[in-house]
Amino acid sequence: MTREAIQVLCSCVLFLGSVGSSAQVRKSTKNETRINPVLLMEYDPSKVRYGQFPASFEHACAKLFNQETNQMIYAEVQVGDSVYLAEMGHYSDAERENSFNIGDIIWVQGNKCQPLGIDLTLSALPPKSGYRAATANQTFPGPDSPHECVPGQCHYVLRSADEEHILRGFVKDAIQRAITAYGGDASFRAQACKPEEEEELSEAGYIIVLQELRAYCSAPLGQR
Repeated sequence: MTREAIQVLCSCVLFLGSVGSSAQVRKSTKNETRINPVLLMEYDPSKVRYGQFPASFEHACAKLFNQETNQMIYAEVQVGDSVYLAEMGHYSDAERENSFNIGDIIWVQGNKCQPLGIDLTLSALPPKSGYRAATANQTFPGPDSPHECVPGQCHYVLRSADEEHILRGFVKDAIQRAITAYGGDASFRAQACKPEEEEELSEAGYIIVLQELRAYCSAPLGQR
């Protein structure tokens, strides 16, 4: 089977699996409620203040956003000359209400700016047989990554320990940005460190995100 066929198959299976389980990723039911696409937490943007899309990338991404504004950034990591950002801000409230997790990872490299599917990336897992000792791959999970599918869900397979480290750094950045957005460690922890939040991440297949959130929640307050 070609890589293109695998990607189409995985996308279809993932979409159908999401539609079949309303618990997998929460819907937003109110116009004022948004969802952090990395941590899958609903929040009120009038009270929780995430930073906006970096002005330095606005020119490269102008065509993608089509002059729309108010793109919120939930995580960022730089890999070589590429920057990857998690965002959900350029979707209308009507689109968001009628969709599951429709956030994107925006890949910016020079004057190139393109969206990558966020679900396959955030559900990426190490290979079952472990990494090859000599493998080194300073990349971010993306469309050229190998895939695995089980009924109802697909995910990327991480190619190296380096790639896993980069993905974990992306998630850790999402947690740090959330702490700032919620106005401090205690305020964010009160919302994030709940069984229902762990359940959301587990059912979505965001295992690495869940692991990093658990590590944060288990650390003494202020020592993360």
